Amino acid sequence: MEVFFKNLTGEQVSIEKLVEDLTVLAEDVEHLVKVSAANLGEESKAQLVTAAQRIRARCDRLKTQALAGAKATDRAIRLHPYTSLGIAVGVGFILGAIVKSGSNACREED
Repeated sequence: MEVFFKNLTGEQVSIEKLVEDLTVLAEDVEHLVKVSAANLGEESKAQLVTAAQRIRARCDRLKTQALAGAKATDRAIRLHPYTSLGIAVGVGFILGAIVKSGSNACREED
């Protein structure tokens, strides 16, 4: 996926990194199931394999959703850059007001 605003996201925190981590997690779980299944009964082994398959499917679904969300966000920001900026600033002001009123309420109690 191509990211046009590289300076808005950190190098460490990116969609690609999240997707890569989810894939590695799914592979590690599958490996763990294969290694530990040798010492278990057939029913337990079947349950572990089923759980590993569910985790793999969820990771794939999360990967698809994360990529789709990132593409949709990029597209929305490109189509409406000033509106997006206005919404971000507005949300920032609202959150700042909430945090400030919460800290003032804590001071009044002391």
